[in-house]
Amino acid sequence: MLKSLVNIQSAFSHTRLFLILLVSSNLIILGCVAFFAFNFKVKQEQKIYALQGEQSLMFALNQNTSDNREAEANATIRDFHELFFNILPDAKEIEYRMQRALAMSDNSVYSVYKNLKDNRYYEQITDAGIFCQFKCDSINIDFTRYPYHCSMWGKTSIVRTSSTTFRNVETTCQLRNCARTNASPHGFLIENWEVVDNSDLNGINSLY
Repeated sequence: MLKSLVNIQSAFSHTRLFLILLVSSNLIILGCVAFFAFNFKVKQEQKIYALQGEQSLMFALNQNTSDNREAEANATIRDFHELFFNILPDAKEIEYRMQRALAMSDNSVYSVYKNLKDNRYYEQITDAGIFCQFKCDSINIDFTRYPYHCSMWGKTSIVRTSSTTFRNVETTCQLRNCARTNASPHGFLIENWEVVDNSDLNGINSLY
């Protein structure tokens, strides 16, 4: 009888040990699954999205948004100024480009655009068949303070049938993070934009 009780107790101990090991192993497996799932989620959120023309969004693998932010900020400034200062003598094209530039910026840009439009600047360009070509020389962005302070230096050529005028272009603005949209694929909004210098240049016969 005593031997039977010992055998039962031993079997119970083995069963309890087996259950403890089973539960422990299941908890370890669940912990590992949760860890790898969280890790995967974090990596997915770090992927950036790039627009290719008018096509849908495609994610760019192995790119961390924080690592690429400086390049995106520079691209935003360059793209905006090319939209605003590259002007063809075509009213529809001018309107299209200006609306794209305005979608990337706040009212400071709209104020400059409205002033030019009210003074018939764009109308004179189309009537006279003038081409305005812009070239960005350099961009400086201060990432130590937010919103990020930006300065841009470039040149424009104003080509008429009789002559070509070259002008210096210096602007300042601030960049604020915003949601990525078709209008702002890099996720920046241009604020407090100001043209600091737009004076004529002497002795220059080409932008390049």
